[in-house]
Amino acid sequence: MKTSPYKDKILKLFESAHTLSIADVRKKIPSADFSTLFRNIELLTKEGKLKKIVVDKDVTVYEANSKDHHHDHFICVECGDVDEIHVSTNVLGKGSKAKVEDVVIRGVCEDCNC
Repeated sequence: MKTSPYKDKILKLFESAHTLSIADVRKKIPSADFSTLFRNIELLTKEGKLKKIVVDKDVTVYEANSKDHHHDHFICVECGDVDEIHVSTNVLGKGSKAKVEDVVIRGVCEDCNC
């Protein structure tokens, strides 16, 4: 498979954004059709350069996958905002040994809770 000229453009977008959907990427790269962007984003996810976050059954967003910075996500069930959070391994209890990875907590954000 030859290298797509869009892979670098897509990765560049994720340098300045926390999360983006494929529709968000399409708005920023209008010269690419949806299937091209989908194929490239899925390939970048498979390569470990992007991480997929399932917001709900109809919405998926992606973010840059950094080995130097791990975080988890809080997803508001009202507005769909995705925020970065840090979950402590202390929630597992004494003596537990587990790698906490890709934790998603769903609830209502402060803005929607008013």
